[in-house]
This record gives sequence, structure tokens and C-alpha cells, in this order.
Amino acid sequence: MPFNQVDNRFDRQAGGTGLGLALVRGLVELHGGKAWLESEFGRGCSAFVTLPVRAPELAAAVA
Repeated sequence: MPFNQVDNRFDRQAGGTGLGLALVRGLVELHGGKAWLESEFGRGCSAFVTLPVRAPELAAAVA
């Protein structure tokens, strides 16, 4: 899914471009992992990242 910023007004209060999570998701997926957000209204949001673990013997064979 391409990046799409919800609040693209020039007068918005938060700074930055909003690309951070999109970049994280892309990099994580390139490594076979998953990145997602969970939010609860009034409580905030949590970011999660999972990456696959390679067995030490396989890592040594690839290196």
C-alpha cells in the first residue's frame, strides 16, 4: 500500500512528513517480517514489529 498522509493541511500542528512508519513497514516486510499499529481511542497507540529469526547454523552457512 502506498504512503498516504491523512492530515495534509499546511496549518497542522504536528511536524514531520509522516513517512517514518511507512519506511519501517517497507524495511520490515523486505526482511520477511510484519509491522502494524493498534490503537484505542483516548488511550493512544502501540507500534509492533516482528522479524523472522534465522537459526545460528543457517546464518553461518549463509555468511
